[in-house]
Amino acid sequence: MKYRNLNAELARKGMTKEDLTKAINEAGYEVSYPTVCRQLRGEQQISFQQAGVMAKVLDADASYLFDEGE
Repeated sequence: MKYRNLNAELARKGMTKEDLTKAINEAGYEVSYPTVCRQLRGEQQISFQQAGVMAKVLDADASYLFDEGE
């Protein structure tokens, strides 16, 4: 997993990747479940706009969510 903070926030909020995908789409950014899965594994980039939507959906700071650490 590339974005451990993002994955940790999903776990804290009890959200699955499917829940996240649905919330992103409901927020007006169209993305598919397989795309979200690839993104969370670091196999596909997340656009700046989508990162903002994810931060809003999770009520967290984007710089925290997408910090790759060491």
